[in-house]
Amino acid sequence: MKILMWSLWAVLAMLWTGLAALVAQATHWIANGLASGQIKDVASGAAQWPRPDGLPAWIDPQWMDMAQAAAIAAVKFLTDLSPYLSSMVSWLAPLVWVVWGFGLLFMLGLGGGAHWLIGRWLRSTPAV
Repeated sequence: MKILMWSLWAVLAMLWTGLAALVAQATHWIANGLASGQIKDVASGAAQWPRPDGLPAWIDPQWMDMAQAAAIAAVKFLTDLSPYLSSMVSWLAPLVWVVWGFGLLFMLGLGGGAHWLIGRWLRSTPAV
């Protein structure tokens, strides 16, 4: 039982580490794209995209237009922040790994607690 619990913990820790690595890499990628202006070009191109023909009937076309406009406004806002993003990336990626470390410590605490509870449960269960 304990081996199964720690195996599950190891899988969850690997997933947590992979997520942190993806977020750190995406942070660099987005900041570099904003600094070079490539994301602004993509956003202006995305504003020209037509609505898909296979759009389900229950999705309001005006809602799609509002969602597209909100995404473009968000990209324009981030583009305006691009001078500040270069300095932010220098501390944002390490911050991701600090959050990862705290999350892993929390998971380790949960794993240790589960290990202890399983041990107590197995001792209290009579052998048949």
